[in-house]
Amino acid sequence: MKKILALLTGIFCLAGCAEAQESSSQEQLLEQPQAQVSEESPIQNQAEVSFPADGAEEDGIPSFQVELTLPQGWEIGALEEPLPSLFNDYLLTPMGLYEGETLKAFIGFNQFERYEEEIPQEDFYKTVYPNLRLGSLYHWDDYTPLNSWEGGESALASVYYKLDPGDQSSAASWPETVVPGLLCYDLERQVYVGIQFQEDAVTEEQIRSIGESLRITAAENPS
Repeated sequence: MKKILALLTGIFCLAGCAEAQESSSQEQLLEQPQAQVSEESPIQNQAEVSFPADGAEEDGIPSFQVELTLPQGWEIGALEEPLPSLFNDYLLTPMGLYEGETLKAFIGFNQFERYEEEIPQEDFYKTVYPNLRLGSLYHWDDYTPLNSWEGGESALASVYYKLDPGDQSSAASWPETVVPGLLCYDLERQVYVGIQFQEDAVTEEQIRSIGESLRITAAENPS
């Protein structure tokens, strides 16, 4: 009988020890620092810019407004340094997109003639951007729609350009640079805007979010 009692006492002791160890392990896990999940969104800045950016009508184009959402810390302002003339020929009255003092991109506009013939919707953009698509030293390609709505569309694109290195070499030998870009057109006003980013200035998530927010609207105080 004494042996049986001793055996039962040993079993209870082992069970109690195991329970205590398990409780201690759970407490240690709870005490360990937990990973912090950031709730900060990479896209937080609502922004707008009016074109023509110099406040005057260009070639009879009434002023209009571009609305977009930028990464936190970015803002739109006048360019601190002039762009290569090659870019100004295609995107008029450009403005800079800055993070602090760092130029991340520039945004400009141009106009187009509305194409009235029948054309598949997936090819319509080709009638909007012929001057951007067909240049030899500067052209936009790899068009990928992001958002489409009645009378407009925003899209991702790649910008290919060659700048004169100033060594009197032929244009065929000039190095080509490829950077990401965004496009958006508005049929009612027959205008489009382009955003050309600097090299390594933006993440894929950021550019997609900016592009999805792009809209061309009426100016608050039309000229």
